[in-house]
Amino acid sequence: AINYGVYGIDMAYTAFYGQNQNLLDYYSTAKKLSDNLGIGETFSKFTDSFRANEGNRDSLVKIIDRAYDETDKYLKANNRYITATHVITGAIIEAQYLSVELMKNREKTPENAEIFEKIFNNKLYVQNLISLMEEIKKDPDTGKLLSQLESLKMVFDTIKTSEDLNKDTLAKLSSELGKI
Repeated sequence: AINYGVYGIDMAYTAFYGQNQNLLDYYSTAKKLSDNLGIGETFSKFTDSFRANEGNRDSLVKIIDRAYDETDKYLKANNRYITATHVITGAIIEAQYLSVELMKNREKTPENAEIFEKIFNNKLYVQNLISLMEEIKKDPDTGKLLSQLESLKMVFDTIKTSEDLNKDTLAKLSSELGKI
């Protein structure tokens, strides 16, 4: 479920950057993961739209987003809250990881200050995920994930403002995100 969330973000990323072969590889893997999770039917509803728009990156990103939104609704409607939580966690962590990886070797400038601010604000997502997982931590996979998120939160807690983001703090975030 975590990897399914990760692959959703990776599909959107590769669609946005026009990496069509990688996109197809991610799609194929996400399809297999959705089948293994018993949500393949929900994912497959978007296959025709996906293929029809493979050359339009904005449409692909929207289709991928809709597919994952429908998956979330399906899981919640079927009381599969742990799976839904793991999917959203995978997506949030992967989005954070990609952001940090893109910026970790860059100095903050007026042109990229907004991205640094968004990275700083990701600490709120981490806190929200921790709160959500506290409710389901008896699940062994959730307990392990919760521990990893708490380690990530400890790094975020050392960053008081977006001005504190620099190569050193981004490297620490990158390391913790990579572990997850």
